[in-house]
Amino acid sequence: ATHAASTLDWSEPTREGHAALLRWYRELLALRAHEPGLRGAAAGGATPPLRCHITEGDAGTPLTVRLTRPGWTVAVNLSDRRQRVEVPESSSVRLLWPDAPAASVADGSVHLSRGASAVLRS
Repeated sequence: ATHAASTLDWSEPTREGHAALLRWYRELLALRAHEPGLRGAAAGGATPPLRCHITEGDAGTPLTVRLTRPGWTVAVNLSDRRQRVEVPESSSVRLLWPDAPAASVADGSVHLSRGASAVLRS
């Protein structure tokens, strides 16, 4: 049972749910390769801090996560309904998961549908 569970199924990347996730990872890697700020590189070789902010619901359950580094924000909605995550006013969505139009930026916030994530440039 252990061997079967740890063997890769090479047909998975061709199936739609898996193919979409593979595309997302490839897009993330391409964006990271193209944008030094996402790698933590900065002028002079210093790595700017990565800051994390988690908003919680009534029972202490995490609703959203916001990771920031100068010029970049990653916003993640962990809840089962639409959530608002504060971002810099000038932010624009560079990458969105899932592919559906599930995010909008207005009034210093990105509005994410259930389970959505966005990489934003400011």
